[in-house]
Amino acid sequence: MDLQLTGRIALITGGAGSIGQAIAAAIRAEGGIAVAADRAAGLAAAQIADGVDLEVTDPVSMRRAVDE
Repeated sequence: MDLQLTGRIALITGGAGSIGQAIAAAIRAEGGIAVAADRAAGLAAAQIADGVDLEVTDPVSMRRAVDE
């Protein structure tokens, strides 16, 4: 299936969880760039080194994550 994701960037909230990781894998399989975004502790527990620390209830955190 071609979802036309080649070169597109997806910021996946909850990216450290099992569903987030599966979504990231699917996006990468379609040629997209998946960025896992979650709380730092979740990213560390899931051993995601290149994730973005994000608290979705904090507007400053949201802006910082998008700017990264």
